Amino acid sequence: MNKKKNFWQGTAFKTALIGAVSALVLVVSYLKGIQLHAEGQFTLIPLWLIVLATFLLLELLLFAILYCGAMLIDHFGKKNHAKGTAETETSAEAFRASEARSQEAEEAFIQRRKEAMKEYVHRAVAPILEEEDMQDFWNEYEAWIDDSTYKPTGRRWKWKQGKDVKHLDMRHLTWNLAKRMGMDNGYNTVVCGAFIKEMFPDLCSGVEVTTLSQCLKADGNKGYVVIDNPDPGDSIAFHYHEP
Repeated sequence: MNKKKNFWQGTAFKTALIGAVSALVLVVSYLKGIQLHAEGQFTLIPLWLIVLATFLLLELLLFAILYCGAMLIDHFGKKNHAKGTAETETSAEAFRASEARSQEAEEAFIQRRKEAMKEYVHRAVAPILEEEDMQDFWNEYEAWIDDSTYKPTGRRWKWKQGKDVKHLDMRHLTWNLAKRMGMDNGYNTVVCGAFIKEMFPDLCSGVEVTTLSQCLKADGNKGYVVIDNPDPGDSIAFHYHEP
């Protein structure tokens, strides 16, 4: 099949086509020469010379027509190819620009969400945690926000005197953040439970990860930090509760 296709598109076919056309032109030239010679025109000129002259003139005319046609086809072919290339490049540039805008919007959203979380953590925890521990406290949560698999460095955090902080408060705090990160995006209840267990070893002493995971929202309105469900219109907004 390929050999047949190559023949019809190759030099052999073109040569055969030109030969056939030339043979036809020769026949026409011969008949025209006989006609002119019979009508008494050019009687002094030999018949073979009339046929030859007619053949050459017709061949030149034919090749001129073929050449001009080939030039026009080549010109419009290149023009259409250039147009197609330009349209393809334009489409590719538009796609890249759209992709860049989407990435910028995504990065802006991530940054806005983190800033909202930082403000929330500081405002929610400031009443119960000593100021000297606040930055380290946020650093641990920030690292977790950046990577759900992050393992915090747990310790006995310095709670303010008179504040009976329990793991209930940290369960609520962690759930509020995880909910805005997307609990189906790596921040599920098991991940939250494991983070709380490692982050607050003293508060979670004797409590299993599975227990923490299953009761993240338990007693949601109790404690220093309460459950804060996101707004339908703004998935990262927080509502502040002063204990």
